[in-house]
Amino acid sequence: MKVLVVDDEPDVRHVFSFILQHIGCEVAEARNGTLALEALERESFDVILLDLRLPGVNGREVVYKLRHAELPLNKGIKIITTSANELRADDELHAFVDKVLCKPIEVKVLKEIMQAYIDSV
Repeated sequence: MKVLVVDDEPDVRHVFSFILQHIGCEVAEARNGTLALEALERESFDVILLDLRLPGVNGREVVYKLRHAELPLNKGIKIITTSANELRADDELHAFVDKVLCKPIEVKVLKEIMQAYIDSV
């Protein structure tokens, strides 16, 4: 399973990548939305772990492009959004993502979600 981890905090990217690699995922990282979009245009991923609050192109814009067929290599990608702030009920965004997680994310929860995706492939 190929996962793109997108977060502007290097420590967060490192922790997520470590956890995902530990359960057998191939991981790529991007530090902002612009670099995430570039990666999504170049190669396909099974899952994106995407922080919503990013400098420049934010996570919501990345979700929009993914779900509106602007990135054909990743048409069926699973989208897990993350945020350090309490996520308000955002029905419009939630309609386009597979999971919404509030930081700090429990390792057990992330592993369970990813294992379910791995098992379904």
